[in-house]
Amino acid sequence: MLGVLLFVAVFAPLIAPHGPNEVLLGNGVTPRQDPCIHAFNWCDQSEPQFILGTDGNGRDVFSRIVFGARLSLTAGV
Repeated sequence: MLGVLLFVAVFAPLIAPHGPNEVLLGNGVTPRQDPCIHAFNWCDQSEPQFILGTDGNGRDVFSRIVFGARLSLTAGV
């Protein structure tokens, strides 16, 4: 488990589709948007893709969790 967390923390910029503090409002993105994964046909292809949806400020939740791994490892050390 620690190895996975370390891998995610090191490669966070490559894994996360957006920046952790990047506000994505506009262009079809709304606050607290439901998850949308095109590969599983869960939503229309015209909608923006978010694995875990967006938060109240229009930021990608998945990207924030991935970058949060860095903070968690730093606090643990």
